Amino acid sequence: MLELLISMAIVSIIFLLLSSALEASLSQFRRTADRSENVVANQTSLDWIRKDLESVMVERSGNVAPLPASSTEEQKAFFGGKLFYPIEINRTSGLEMPKPGSFQNGDPRFDSAAFIARIPIDSQFNIVYDLSRRGIANTTVVDAAVSWESMARVSLIGYYVAYTRDSPLLGAGRGAMRLHRHYRPIEGIQKQAYGGGLVFYVSDKINDSYDETGRGKSRPAGAMNQAAVRRGVFDNSEIPFLCARFRYSSAEPEGVFAVQPWPANPFPELLSSPPPNYFPKPGLPEEWLDLSNEIHETVFPDEPIAHNVVRFEIKPYRRVLRKNGTYETMDAAALNQYLGLAPGDEWPCLVTPSFLDVTLGVINEQVARLLLTPEQWIVDWENTDTKTWSDERRAIERGLTTHRLRVRVNTAAQ
Repeated sequence: MLELLISMAIVSIIFLLLSSALEASLSQFRRTADRSENVVANQTSLDWIRKDLESVMVERSGNVAPLPASSTEEQKAFFGGKLFYPIEINRTSGLEMPKPGSFQNGDPRFDSAAFIARIPIDSQFNIVYDLSRRGIANTTVVDAAVSWESMARVSLIGYYVAYTRDSPLLGAGRGAMRLHRHYRPIEGIQKQAYGGGLVFYVSDKINDSYDETGRGKSRPAGAMNQAAVRRGVFDNSEIPFLCARFRYSSAEPEGVFAVQPWPANPFPELLSSPPPNYFPKPGLPEEWLDLSNEIHETVFPDEPIAHNVVRFEIKPYRRVLRKNGTYETMDAAALNQYLGLAPGDEWPCLVTPSFLDVTLGVINEQVARLLLTPEQWIVDWENTDTKTWSDERRAIERGLTTHRLRVRVNTAAQ
C-alpha cells in the first residue's frame, strides 16, 4: 500500500509538471499567434498609408500673379508661381473649424493627416463597373489605350484615431481606439459624398480663382486679390481646413459647412461634430447613376483599418536646398523658422514633405480587454521611467507591437 501511494504521488507530480509545461507552451503559442496576427493585419494598414502618402498631389506651376514685394527670397522660392493643395499633418490652427484639428471627431491626442492624392482607380472600386458607368464597353481597347496615370482617381484622404464600439449591435458597450481612413473621391460632382466641393472651396481661398477658371478671365481693375498666397499669407492660421466648408458653385463664394468625417460605430457622446444621421441611406444603383439625385449628398462613416491602437504618429520632413548648395533636412519647427512663418512645430500646410516617418503601435486583444475607458488608451511615450508606469502602461507594454514606416513623397515636391 505504501509503495502504491508513493507511486501515485510520483505520477501526480509528473502530471503536474507536464500540465504546467503544456500550459506555458500553449500560453506562449497564443502570444506568438496573437502577435503574428497583429503584424500581418497592421502591415496591411501600413500599406494603405504608404500608398496614399506616396501619391500626395504636390504644388504645381501656374500662371499666377507675383507674390507681394514683402515676401522673402525663401518664400518666393517656395511659393512663387505655384498653385497649391493643402496637406494637413497634425494641423491644429486654421479657419472655419469649431475646434482645432483636421478631424473634429478624431481623438486629438493622436496624430492625424488630411490631403489630396492621386491613387489607382482599382484600389477603390470595381473597374468594370466604372467603365460601364462611363459608357465604355470595349474594355479590351481601354486596357490597351489607357495608361496607369489616366486610370488614377484624385481623392481626398485622411487618417485619424477615434474610440469606437466593437459592434454596431444595440447594447454593445465595449470600445477600443482604432485608426480610421477617410476617403472621398473628387469626381466632378459638387455634392457632399464627394471631395470636389471641399477642394473647390479651399483652393479658391488659397489660390487666385482667376488663375483656374480658364482663358479670357481677368481680375477687375483695382480689385484686391483675396487669395491667401497672393496676399503673401503662408501661415496655417489664415487658411481654411480641408474638410471645413463645402462650395457647390461659384455663386456661393463662402460655401456651407461640410459634414465632418466620423467613425463607424461611434459613442455619440464622444463626437464633437455629429453627422445629420448615423445611418445614411445606401441608395440604389440607379440613384447613384442619376447625378441630380439627393443620394449624392450621402456621406458614409469611416471604417477602421487598424484596431487596438495605442500609438499613431506622423512626423514630416522637407529637404531644403541652402544657398551654399547643400541640402538640409528640416522638421516643422526648422522649416517654419526658415520660411519666416509663425514659430512652432505645426507643419505648414502649403509645403509638401519630402518624406514622413509613421509609427503605429497596437496591442493584442487580451490586453485590450483590460482597458475599459478611452483615457486608459492614452500613453505618454516620452516617459521611459518604468518605476512611474501605471498598471495599464505595464500591460500595454507587454502586449505592444510597434511598426515604423518611412514614406517618400512625390519627388516633384523636393
